[in-house]
Amino acid sequence: AKFKEEAYNKYKELQIAWMNFDYETMRNLVTDEMYNMYKAQLETLELKGQQNVMKDFELVKVGVNDIKEETGNYIVTATLEVKMKDYVIDRSNNKVLRGDSKKKIDITYQMTYIKSSTSAALDKCPSCGAKLDSKVASKTCPYCDSVITSDSTEYIISKKTQIKQTKWFN
Repeated sequence: AKFKEEAYNKYKELQIAWMNFDYETMRNLVTDEMYNMYKAQLETLELKGQQNVMKDFELVKVGVNDIKEETGNYIVTATLEVKMKDYVIDRSNNKVLRGDSKKKIDITYQMTYIKSSTSAALDKCPSCGAKLDSKVASKTCPYCDSVITSDSTEYIISKKTQIKQTKWFN
């Protein structure tokens, strides 16, 4: 039950960070590979003057499909079903370009979460030795700007695949 709540909260936090172009929060919630993909997508939205609005989240269910320990990490695959409003607007005038601002959609995802199976976490930058926040798995050193990847002591999202989407009439 605790993992299911954490999985949904991480998903929701990621969606809100995406919507708000909050790169720092996204970096702390996902693997480097996902972060780089999301960053490129958001830069395209910014260039077009668009924003993906997501709100009125409602959790339908979380199901754990698989749990394994591999190469020093716990890997959990889960299915999340959520309802929310999800649409794209023109940032200059708030006009809806894609989607529907009045109706929720029902989306099912297959998500993969990963965290270190050891309690050890990187506490110093390998480049300059500066002290780091141990809860963060992927970040930039505040002193030397090196990108740092370490084993996470909390679950982060390593994969998000949309399985199905249907309109909801709320």
